[in-house]
This record gives sequence, C-alpha cells and structure tokens, in this order.
Amino acid sequence: MDFEDFEYSLHKRWQKQLLLICALGSLIVIMFEVLSLAYNFKYNTNLTSKTAFTFLTLIIPSGINVSATIFYVLSLRSKKFSVNVENYIGSYAIFTICATVAIFHVYFKFLLVTTGLPLILCSIFANRKILSSMLVSCFLMLTISIFMLGFDNDNIKSFDIFLTIMCAICYIMLNYFISLTILNIQMERNFFESTFMERQNALIRELQIDPLTKLYNRISLKKASVSFIKKFQMGMMNPHLVIIDIGNLKDVNTMFGHSNGDKVLIVSAEIIKSNMGGIRRAFRISGERFAIMFEKETTDQVINKLKEIKDDIQSVKFDFANDLKISINAGIAKLHSEWDEPVWFNAAQLAACNAKAENPSWIIDYDSIQENVSAISVE
Repeated sequence: MDFEDFEYSLHKRWQKQLLLICALGSLIVIMFEVLSLAYNFKYNTNLTSKTAFTFLTLIIPSGINVSATIFYVLSLRSKKFSVNVENYIGSYAIFTICATVAIFHVYFKFLLVTTGLPLILCSIFANRKILSSMLVSCFLMLTISIFMLGFDNDNIKSFDIFLTIMCAICYIMLNYFISLTILNIQMERNFFESTFMERQNALIRELQIDPLTKLYNRISLKKASVSFIKKFQMGMMNPHLVIIDIGNLKDVNTMFGHSNGDKVLIVSAEIIKSNMGGIRRAFRISGERFAIMFEKETTDQVINKLKEIKDDIQSVKFDFANDLKISINAGIAKLHSEWDEPVWFNAAQLAACNAKAENPSWIIDYDSIQENVSAISVE
C-alpha cells in the first residue's frame, strides 16, 4: 500500500464517522426540539400560533438536518465525487446541522457558538481550504444567528447582544486555532508516513528486482504467477510461463571471465525486455535463467515470440568475442486448471531442461512431453 491508498482509506473511515455524527446529531436535535415544543405548548402562554412555532422550531430545522444527512449518504454511495469533494460535503453536512441549531434555537444564547464545532471535526482531513471556508461560513452563520437573536428578543439589552457576539467570536476563533493545530499535526504526520511508505516501497521494489539485469527476480515471479492463476480461474486470461536458459553462459565465464558473462546476461535481458514491452512480465530467476509470462497469447504466438528473442540474442556481436554464438533453450508451460504455482513453475522448468538436452538452441512445449507428466513435483 502506498501513501495515497492509506490516505484514501483514512478519509473514507473518517467520512463514515462524520456520517454517524450527522445521524446522531440530527436525532438528538429532533428529540430536543420535540421536548422543547411540548414544553412550550404546555407552559408558554405567549404562543400566538402553534403551527408557525412548530414549523420554525421543529419541521424546518429538522427537515434541513435530515436532508443534509441524506444528501451526504447519497454522495458517498454514488461514487461520483472525488474523496476531496466528499470531505467538503461531510464537513458542510455537520456544519448545516450546527447552523440550524444556532439559527432556529436562539432562545438559548450559548447555542450561537455551535457552528464552531465543525472546525475541529474537519481538521482531520488536513485540508487548509476546507478549514478556511468553514471559518468564513461560521462567521456568516453567526451574523444570521445574531440577527435572529435580536429579531426574536425585543427586550434584550444591547450590551447583552454585544457580549454574546464577543463571546461567540472568541469561541469560534479558539476552535479555529485548535483546529489549525490539529491540522498542522496531521499534515506533519502525513508527511512522515508518506516519506516512510515511499522508502519502504522503494526497498520492496529493490528486493524484487535483480540488481544486474534490472529485471524482476524469482520472488516477483512467484507473486505474478499466483496472480495469473487467480485471473485464469476467473476466466480472464489463458497464460503461459516460459523459462529461458542461456545454455553456454558457463563456457563464456570460463573462457572470457565473469564480467563478460555479465555482459551477455545484461544484453539478453535488454532484448527480452524490448521484445516484451518492458519488465512487467520478464524475470531473471537464477544465474543463467530467465522467465517470461504471457497472458492471452496462444502457444503458437508464444513460440513465435521466443524465436524472435532467440534470433535477436544470437545475432549480437560481443566485443570480447565476435564469433561467439549464444545458445538459447526455452521451455513453455501452458497453465492447467489443476495446477498451482509450484507445479506450473516445475512444468516450465522441466520443459526447459528437455529443450537443453535435445539441442543447444531448442524450444519445447511441456504439453508435448506426455511421457514426463509424472516428473512434475512440488518440492
């Protein structure tokens, strides 16, 4: 897993937590509004219209809260939005619930500051733009809430309004600075984890690549084989595994030195890589042995490609021996439904050994060695 995948999963988990908070918040607000409504119907003798009071204190605010929560649920289920947009939607869903409390329930002065709570909740996303837009929205909603407070309370003193405004501003700014601290800590943590994961992935890639030829190694081949087998079982491909043997590499090492033997391996690897369109399906699995994986090609197409590789390698003129002709043996094993990774590898290896025994430059398909089926072992 790279850091982007980790960050994506982290944001998805936090989005679910925000959704839970939205649902619980909406439910709690509805319960509070119902109790407040019942209390006012029973004890408030100044109510002029119970219907209007019900709309203003229950139906409209709870309708807005439920709508915001439903929209957030639909946005997460639709998968049409990017994770960043979903973060915005979740943050503003929480903000909407807090804003309806601050606007429609101004008879409790302390509820004016509820719009400051989403600042802390959205800081986990480590996005300064979300936090800044949320701060602006908080002050916009505070202005509306103050207007509603003065409109619904004709007898309230100017000093009380001023003191309420100052307390609300201080509280929102306090929440903002706390959120900014959390955001900075989260960004530092993300940077550390990103750097750590990049180094870890680089180390993993280094362990999976042969240092001489820069092809993938035996560990990578095993992982790729398991993946190919799963896709084969799902009917997605009809793969072949090929093992190529540089037959006279030991003679080259003996006669011209190991450094020149390495040149043969490097050149052979480059030819294999160029013919296969990169290193994704090319591997060096031992000293003089390479492996190639084919996904959907037929056996005849695989054989033709191997002939091209063989001809390209044998046409190379090496500076240390112009008349040197590299012998290439190859074994092909088409995957069978009952095979697992070790059996498939051993089948290709058996075919390569038979090819080497037959001729210095020979290609053998495992399925043609009917008498040697029992020779495959899982060790």
